[in-house]
Amino acid sequence: MVVVGPVFEELLFRGAMLSALLRGWGIWVAAAVPSILWGLIHIGYEPWFVASITGSGVILAIIRWKSGSLYVPLCLHAAGNLFVTLDPYTWFAGTV
Repeated sequence: MVVVGPVFEELLFRGAMLSALLRGWGIWVAAAVPSILWGLIHIGYEPWFVASITGSGVILAIIRWKSGSLYVPLCLHAAGNLFVTLDPYTWFAGTV
């Protein structure tokens, strides 16, 4: 959850999808579409958490675009997952 998930998700959503959409649609569509899809694959969580994931996807996409590197959003994604994993409250709230 902390390493493997972020690697595959970042390669797909902020790597392949963002790059492909940027060429024809610009940054806002390229950031929004993969982020919405990323949120939808987490649909089993609470609605507020899915919305948060979708919003963070837009932020990670813009960071990817601005930095020109997939490593920056990948590390941020992994760090976010680590914090959620280590937070005892989320164990009881059903978000992990």
